[in-house]
Amino acid sequence: MVRAELETADAVGADDRECEDRDWLDASIGELCAHIVAVHHDGLREAFPRIEALLATVVRVHGAEHPELRDLHDAFCQLRTELERHLEREETVLFPTCRELELTGAAIDEALLAGHEREHATTGDALGVLRVLAGDYDVGGALCNTHRALLEDLAAFERDLHRHVHEENNILIRRARQLATDPEAAHRSADAADSLPRCCQAWIAEQSRGWAPRRG
Repeated sequence: MVRAELETADAVGADDRECEDRDWLDASIGELCAHIVAVHHDGLREAFPRIEALLATVVRVHGAEHPELRDLHDAFCQLRTELERHLEREETVLFPTCRELELTGAAIDEALLAGHEREHATTGDALGVLRVLAGDYDVGGALCNTHRALLEDLAAFERDLHRHVHEENNILIRRARQLATDPEAAHRSADAADSLPRCCQAWIAEQSRGWAPRRG
């Protein structure tokens, strides 16, 4: 029983490493969107409540002596609200539209792509504010173990968001613009979409019915 559990854990870990080490420049749009949701979007949704709980504890214990912690809490909560709306728009509008462009050559509005790039720039600015308020995530200045855990989580949150935005701006959106101007590239990309790493197959199977763009 224990051996079976260990073997399962090793298999899951191998799938995770396959996603992490994959060169996403060679991925299809559908494959890339599945990866972004499974790794980055779901990761953010797990991190939001954990970091907010750590912030609440640190503010309660140290906020009177360190008012910047209250500002940090407020800034993080505002960013969380903005990101939750952003993730929803990506999953219900941007990703399905990019996927349909890849599969059928359907038109995509440049304003949609540019709007997401602007929101990513705003996210970058917000991350800069968090870093300043959190003392550059220097665990050497941690006020307690909970504060140390908070700083470590915020640093990891920032790293993941930078990678997340890179994959969307520099791979997904760039690929969508390329397909929009080169219809033949859409057919080549769709042919390449048949080969998926195991870590993405389950998510695509579960979500496939929601990939068509919503129409009013």
